[in-house]
Amino acid sequence: MAREAVRAGQDPAGAQRHQQEDRQAQG
Repeated sequence: MAREAVRAGQDPAGAQRHQQEDRQAQG
């Protein structure tokens, strides 16, 4: 989850998209 926090700081607009992509990759 730490990566998501860093991404949110760098790209708050795309953070949500990245979260969904990460979910698919893990699932």
